[in-house]
Amino acid sequence: MCEYRHPVSLITKGALILRDLDLLSDLARDQLCSVTISLTTLSNDLKRRMEPRTAAPATRLKMIERLREAAAQAGAEQAGWIMIHLPYELDELFQDWLQRHFPDRARHVMNRIRDLRGGKSYDSTFGSRMTGQGPYSDLIRQRFRNKVRKLGLNGREQRTLRTDLFRRPAGDQMALW
Repeated sequence: MCEYRHPVSLITKGALILRDLDLLSDLARDQLCSVTISLTTLSNDLKRRMEPRTAAPATRLKMIERLREAAAQAGAEQAGWIMIHLPYELDELFQDWLQRHFPDRARHVMNRIRDLRGGKSYDSTFGSRMTGQGPYSDLIRQRFRNKVRKLGLNGREQRTLRTDLFRRPAGDQMALW
């Protein structure tokens, strides 16, 4: 990616991303890189149950801090959120997981999810699929906006990755196939 100035977006839950901080910083200087850290919960107990074998919440927060420090000149200033959504292949799996780990809260959680999705576990409608709809979704959206404003995030338009710096490798790449 660095050699050919190829833009790249990464989404991770793992701390190994910091191993490549020098490479990511090089790409970020030319607006060729974006990194998204998935931070599902701040509870270690819930993280262990939901996302075993992934970095702890405190570690993920440190990753965000380190990436922001390294990319400050490149404008690392964005935060985003996605409301839980359960595409059909995940619905039954998630409900089974809830029953195993939180049987006393499973009904409440599923009712809240359905409230966000017009009575269903999933709604594929563009514009509400990732955020839900209704009063609870509006409350989360408002709280998120207030928090990012307080933290000084999302103050300007999100930058797009540059593609004009890409250099095509020499040789016949199609021969790889």
